[in-house]
Amino acid sequence: MHNELVPYFGRSLFNYLLWCIGLVLFYYGSDSQFKIKELRLIAWLLMGSLVVGVLSNILLDTSIENFFKLITDTFKSDQIRLVGQVGDPNQLGTLAAFFSTIGIMGVLHESHYVAKLVYSILTAGTGLILVLTQSRESILTLFVAILCIFIFLLRSRQYGKAFVVLLGLSLGSTLVLINIPRIIETLMAVAAGDSKYALSDRAQVWLTALQIISTHPLGIGFETMYLISNNTIQQAHNAFLQSAMLAGYVGFFVFVGFVICLIKLLWDQKKLVADNWMLEAYFVFLVGYLVTALWSDHFISFYTFNAIFFGFLGFVACAR
Repeated sequence: MHNELVPYFGRSLFNYLLWCIGLVLFYYGSDSQFKIKELRLIAWLLMGSLVVGVLSNILLDTSIENFFKLITDTFKSDQIRLVGQVGDPNQLGTLAAFFSTIGIMGVLHESHYVAKLVYSILTAGTGLILVLTQSRESILTLFVAILCIFIFLLRSRQYGKAFVVLLGLSLGSTLVLINIPRIIETLMAVAAGDSKYALSDRAQVWLTALQIISTHPLGIGFETMYLISNNTIQQAHNAFLQSAMLAGYVGFFVFVGFVICLIKLLWDQKKLVADNWMLEAYFVFLVGYLVTALWSDHFISFYTFNAIFFGFLGFVACAR
């Protein structure tokens, strides 16, 4: 271990333990005996907590008029981003994208109109939060997830629902492209060839990450990349490279194996319990994440998201 990394060993170990919280919650959740219908209440509780918690926090600090002004101001500047209680707009956006995926699936698959209505209201709230974060990665994750939902509906020959999803995806994408400043400026910068501004010069970041991995085969721990890169780069902007940087080659193969096991779990459980649509919601969101993971490393560093994602997965995977 390089001398400059030694003082940060304790913090890295603590962050590893934080990451494991989600797995511990998954273990305890997987021992539950919830029925599929009971998952609905847990999903509503989690989604409602996010929406009420974030929006009420804003309203406590401002008036209704200023709340709407915040929304309009967000659509004018890429510097105004909602962070919520988690303190990071990208992590909040990832939570909103995850719950929006569950909400959309709930609207499509629930048979009771009241349940559909509740999911619709909660999804509108999580969608608003997602937009206010201006998180490009989270918005893309949701886009890919909804695209997967559309494909699944086509495969099951539910053409009416597939058309509605495609129409909603098209309208939503159009509104995002013309109203979210951070998306607009990113596309304009990429079109002008300014990838350094738009995407933090990903090619150079990845090259630096590969160099660090080659010289530190055992990894460098959490939040120490800036030490090795002379304070020029904070993270790898790629989940697979980030896992290798954090824990070396072993960490990379563990992360890849973990993703494969997660996909297999969702696939096998879906075959056992065909009517558990939340498994499908997890699957399409995971596909969206894997696409985004090619230039983002959110799954690894978002401890609050991990705890909620894996904790709830324990209940979902074992529901009957």
